[in-house]
Amino acid sequence: MYIGSTWNGHGVTHWNSTVPGVIQHTFVDTFAVADEIDACWDEIGSAMGADSAYIAWCEDDTLFESTALWASSLDFSPDGDLLVGALTAGWGGPLGGTYWMFDVNESGEGPFAQVGNWHDWEGTGEGVTDGPRGAAWDADGDLYLADFYSNGVYLYTADYSSVSDDPKSVVPSGYVLKQNYPNPFNPDTKIEFTIPASEHVSVNVYNLEGRLVKTLVDQEMRSGQHVVRWDGTNQVGTKVATGMYIYQLKTNSTVLNRRMTFVK
Repeated sequence: MYIGSTWNGHGVTHWNSTVPGVIQHTFVDTFAVADEIDACWDEIGSAMGADSAYIAWCEDDTLFESTALWASSLDFSPDGDLLVGALTAGWGGPLGGTYWMFDVNESGEGPFAQVGNWHDWEGTGEGVTDGPRGAAWDADGDLYLADFYSNGVYLYTADYSSVSDDPKSVVPSGYVLKQNYPNPFNPDTKIEFTIPASEHVSVNVYNLEGRLVKTLVDQEMRSGQHVVRWDGTNQVGTKVATGMYIYQLKTNSTVLNRRMTFVK
């Protein structure tokens, strides 16, 4: 049994009973509590009334020695991983306002992925996970995320290439840039992308100021799905600082961007 709280953010507590309903559950451990989290004061536009808050998507001079998720929803994925909805950063601390995926068998390692448009960090206004309230998967692997403050249920297609509050409006594109996995990550992460035709492709990593950090791909590539990895180093092989970075797929006809977070 897993328990979270939106009124007393303590992370997620794990309880176990060998015979539920007969033998009392006993405490096992607590996870979804992070130490030494860098954060900055930034605009979040939360629908609960907080325009700004400390949030962990960029570095600043503020260090949270410890911060626990205010878990507003707990849902298991088809693979048995636990998706934890974290209440808005306006209340729930610098990791709030999105969904975090945990491997319950390795919960002490922290989340291995972030899911959803974290306080609209993508700037699209779509799929904004401000006040998570639950998740569900369909038989095709598509993911539905419920959000309290925006009064919406958002559909993420199985390849995470499209997002909408209207399932009928989700139309697959020939170009796909998937969310990196794992995310946040250390020491490395995988970036998958698809191109519909053979052409010149570049995949670059930038910091939030738009400066080039590293070029991962710069060559002619055949149509189809491709995978590239980034080990968190810059052009000269030095590890980058903890924080958020932008990775970009660029071809002759399209430019796609996503964000990812490197942690030390």
